[in-house]
Amino acid sequence: MYPPHTGVEMTVVIYDCLKEWNLDKKLFCITLDNVTSNDSLQTILKGYLNLQNTLLCDGEFFHVCCCAHILNLIVQEGLKAASDSLFAIRESVKHVRGSDGRKQKFEQCVKQVEIDINVGLRLDVSTRWNSTYLMLESAFTYEKVFACLHLHDRTYVHRPTLDQWQRAEKIGEVLEPFNEITNLLSGSSYPTFNLYFMKIWRIECMLYEKLNNQDELDPILAEEKIKLIKKRLYKIYEQCASKQNVASASSTILTTRSEVRSKSKSFKVFSEFKAFENEPTSSDGKSELNLYLEEPMLDLENF
Repeated sequence: MYPPHTGVEMTVVIYDCLKEWNLDKKLFCITLDNVTSNDSLQTILKGYLNLQNTLLCDGEFFHVCCCAHILNLIVQEGLKAASDSLFAIRESVKHVRGSDGRKQKFEQCVKQVEIDINVGLRLDVSTRWNSTYLMLESAFTYEKVFACLHLHDRTYVHRPTLDQWQRAEKIGEVLEPFNEITNLLSGSSYPTFNLYFMKIWRIECMLYEKLNNQDELDPILAEEKIKLIKKRLYKIYEQCASKQNVASASSTILTTRSEVRSKSKSFKVFSEFKAFENEPTSSDGKSELNLYLEEPMLDLENF
């Protein structure tokens, strides 16, 4: 669409598309990134759709936060707590990739250390945290080579210490499941919740486990970083929760008092159930929901 890309303008475009495609009465939820214009977009669109009484549960679950975006916020906050280790490794990779002469010295060190690996060094991008994981993954295999390079190249001043390598390895362990679910989300054009729920649960369990494992290198510093990250994550959650509450309150204002009085939870649930019974069925007489429920359960061991 043409600018301006304000919440009002985007709402008009999306709503017109929904009407044209005959989807305005079939929409359940919308997933958006954490951007101010998107917040106003979903609030206004939710108000329009509520006027038609077509949103399930009055649109209480209309705005679903983007899972990939939330994961990115979590990882970015976590990486800030390990900036010293990441900086040393990043600068080491930059040093080697800085000139052909340094690359030749690095290759000589690889032969001297006798490492038969053709992975290559990767440099991360600040806007893509998963590239940081790939950088660490490639750098770990050349830990001894960097130590050898430090002896042969006096201009190499950012050699990671043993403590920094150990911290970086722990960072890599934490980033691995995040990288898996990112690839899962980006590798599918239709990433429904059942595809990535187990991955999210695995990340939650891993974070709780790591929360109780103090850094043997510096327990006091580790405890301070844990508290800092926990505080920032709670702040992110509060921001998302407050925006959801504001959106719910704004859309409720658009509903007239007479409509509110005429509705009751029991009647609404019954009406929704009747609507479900009247849904079109497949060739064998089963609804889409029944077909979904009959699908085999996930194999937990593979997650």
